[in-house]
This record gives sequence, structure tokens and C-alpha cells, in this order.
Amino acid sequence: MHGSRRGSGVVDPALAWSRDLQVVAGGSGVVAHAGVVLPRLLADRVGLTSGLRAVVARAGFTPVRDRGRALVDTVSALVAGATCLSDVEALTRQEELFGPGGGASDTTVLRILGELAQRLGADGLPGRRLARVLAKTRATAWGHIVAAGGECRRAAAGAGRDCRR
Repeated sequence: MHGSRRGSGVVDPALAWSRDLQVVAGGSGVVAHAGVVLPRLLADRVGLTSGLRAVVARAGFTPVRDRGRALVDTVSALVAGATCLSDVEALTRQEELFGPGGGASDTTVLRILGELAQRLGADGLPGRRLARVLAKTRATAWGHIVAAGGECRRAAAGAGRDCRR
């Protein structure tokens, strides 16, 4: 993985990490956990990262670490094999994947998870804002699947969905 000099006009600063991203099979700057990029990029492109940022935002507080970015990075690290917060921190410290400064520390991740937990009800279900973000993210993802045409039929059939609208 390495950056190129071409820009794609990414507006959201939390998405800037992928602006010059190129995936290549060999060369310099290759990292062991390059697969962590896929769930991270997917979350960014379907709006989950920005949605989570909005849900955990606190009025009058500007965090050092983007909360949506840190939550998505944590899930991406778990997908890549992390089993505890120190593993999450180790994976997200790979600047080749996570940009300058790397990801959040294990302490920051724990604090952010606590902030997200406050958005859950006593029954563990998401509150209204979080539920709306998740519904919008699902709708965006399904929209991309539907736009893909033939691939939609296989994905939708497994999920009990109809591609026609």
C-alpha cells in the first residue's frame, strides 16, 4: 500500500487517508495487515464513519481523535485479528494504513467505546440517533449493491431482499 500524487477531492478530513491510496501486490511500504483497509474504506464510503462521529459528538467538545474514525478503526482492527485493546492500538499505529499519528491509543478507544455505550438503551439496543445512522448506512450499502446490478441478485437473495425498486 502506498500513496500516489493524484488527489480525488475527498472533502471529509476523516476520509483523507484514502485519497491517494493505491493497492499493489508488491513494492515498498507493504504492510502485513493491508486487509484492514477494506472494512475501513467500506465504512467510510457508506457513511458509517461520519454517522458514528455525529452520534457520539458532544456539544462544546472537540476531541483530538475523530470518534467515528476511532470506532471504525477499532472494528477494522478486530476484523484483522485484534483480540484486545492493546492489539487494536498496535494495528492502528501502522501509519501506512492509518495515516500520520496512527490510530487511537487503547485508553482513548476504551473512552470512546464508553461514549458509544452511553448511546445505547438499558436493553442494549441503539438509541434513536444511532438507530437512524445504522439504518441510513444500511440503505446506502444496499443502494450500492442494487446499483451493481447482477451482483445484487446473489447478495439480495441471501438476505431475503428484492433488487427491483
